[in-house]
Amino acid sequence: EELISQIDSKYFPTQKSKNIALEIIKDINNEGFFEGDEKEIAKKLGVKEEEVKKVRERFMFLEPVGVGAKDLKEAFLFQLYNLDIGDEVLTLAIEMVKKLEKLEEFEDRKYYKEALNIIRQLKITPAVEFIHTQEIVPEI
Repeated sequence: EELISQIDSKYFPTQKSKNIALEIIKDINNEGFFEGDEKEIAKKLGVKEEEVKKVRERFMFLEPVGVGAKDLKEAFLFQLYNLDIGDEVLTLAIEMVKKLEKLEEFEDRKYYKEALNIIRQLKITPAVEFIHTQEIVPEI
């Protein structure tokens, strides 16, 4: 419901882009990650796969930030693009996210500590604030 309410003319100006966005939303899991197949969505709606990819990329501007990403790295990138930080730190943070498994390669770089601190603050689960865990209380 939260995502559907954000499908407006600002990021999805045409009816086609709105239809694609609504179809993408159907394939977003409870954690906020996109689990669908862009090729299948394109086929279903009779559009090019590239159009579906471009519409899904616009999800980086929606709340919660990171929703619609395919994986952790992409969710981090979506979040980074929404931060108001210096260009040098942002550029380094993006490089670091793309190579999360090899962060030691960046230790000697200027702004390493700043970029690392920003990455540490990013949400691992984009829709974490929307996940409601229900406590089950036994009747006995």
